[in-house]
Amino acid sequence: MALINRKNLKNSLPNDYWKEVDQKAQALISEILQEKLPLNNLSKNLDLSQDEDYRALLPGYQAQYSESLPESDLVASEIAYEYLLIVIKSLVRTLKTFACHQEEYLEEIA
Repeated sequence: MALINRKNLKNSLPNDYWKEVDQKAQALISEILQEKLPLNNLSKNLDLSQDEDYRALLPGYQAQYSESLPESDLVASEIAYEYLLIVIKSLVRTLKTFACHQEEYLEEIA
């Protein structure tokens, strides 16, 4: 994993870096959701900049990588992975509220 030493960066570069990470993470999430949930207009209506769960992830990664910055693709994939886990957990909680829900259904998925 390539790291970028922050001490050698100009002040504007970290902001550009995190913007790039944010854009790549959003694109990856959108790509995965469109591939696995082929819903019409998903890409047009998916605005992660308005999603509280998504927005809450970035500051944690900024703090985690405060000393050295890995390649933006790596951080973007970590953010996408964590966000998609949040989505899955939310879907599972919703599924469990259905009267027809049987726990075995979810066990078979894994």
